Amino acid sequence: ALSEHLASVRNHIRSLSAKDYPARGNLAIPNSSFECTILFMGNEGALMTALTADPVLWEEAFRKYRVILVSRMTLYPLLWLVRMSWRMERQTKNQQSIMEQTARLIERLEKYMDGCAVLGKKLADAQKAYDDTMRVLNQGPQSVVRTGQRISELMGKEAKSLEV
Repeated sequence: ALSEHLASVRNHIRSLSAKDYPARGNLAIPNSSFECTILFMGNEGALMTALTADPVLWEEAFRKYRVILVSRMTLYPLLWLVRMSWRMERQTKNQQSIMEQTARLIERLEKYMDGCAVLGKKLADAQKAYDDTMRVLNQGPQSVVRTGQRISELMGKEAKSLEV
């Protein structure tokens, strides 16, 4: 009976492996497939008997067939680990997305700062041109304002304040 039990467990392991559930994935959630198949044995004693009779059965099932043998005692912790793994994967994807968006934001800030530098230079050039023009208009004995004041004096008119 023990030999038949072991043969039945091994056949079930091979049968599950042949179905290749990981390749099918979860249609509802793309890219969420587990990399192996879980073989649930509801009878804890049956699993323990098989593992006691063949101590390498669990490792062979996992390494050769990508099948994990679980019972009621191990199913919930395994499912919890799977849930935590998927949560961590989502967090990692979110972190990657944040990093990508941060890199794009930094690029845009660099372009904005470059634009501000160009604008600042153009404003400084415009201010210099304005200051130079106002100097020609107001300062020195040859300025336009001083020349206008002299013409007014020669014409005998009282000149309004021409200084800007």
